[in-house]
Amino acid sequence: MVARRRLTPQKSVSRRVLGAEELTAHAARVIEDKVFEIKAIVYLSFAINLILLFLVLGVLLKLMGF
Repeated sequence: MVARRRLTPQKSVSRRVLGAEELTAHAARVIEDKVFEIKAIVYLSFAINLILLFLVLGVLLKLMGF
């Protein structure tokens, strides 16, 4: 026989208090934060790639004699 883990009164009350609306709002905030973080990483990567591209172009132009 498998022993079931009983919820403490605190956990059961908090699960009843948090309804579907609160959980959905919390999930939306978490997703919004993650999307913001991913966008920030993408923009930083784009900026770094542009800098590296201009450095490479500068080196190539210098090697070609411009």
